[in-house]
Amino acid sequence: MTVPPMVSVVIPCLNEAENIEACVTAALAALTQMGVPGEVVVADNDSEDDSARLAEQAGARVVIERRRGYGSAYLAGFAASKALHRDGRRRSDLRLHEIHGSSPPRGRRRDGDRRP
Repeated sequence: MTVPPMVSVVIPCLNEAENIEACVTAALAALTQMGVPGEVVVADNDSEDDSARLAEQAGARVVIERRRGYGSAYLAGFAASKALHRDGRRRSDLRLHEIHGSSPPRGRRRDGDRRP
């Protein structure tokens, strides 16, 4: 039986053939070094180069997001994540507002701004 990943490293990607293999390899090595069961998800933003193929060959799971934009790629990667949420449900089983919760984590605003 395969252990579900505790961590999903999501990497948005658009025409990153020169760098994507090194990024995926480094992320997988970090997970292994820490002893954390995890996965690398590359959210390819419909690249015109070999980024998706190279990421997959390096060990990532690739999802294609045809809507251009950093945010769209990240959201597609988060949706594809197989990591367990802190309450044991898979992220893909949660609606977006459940992932963010009804209030931001203590010390942070919802938009990620860390200013007081």
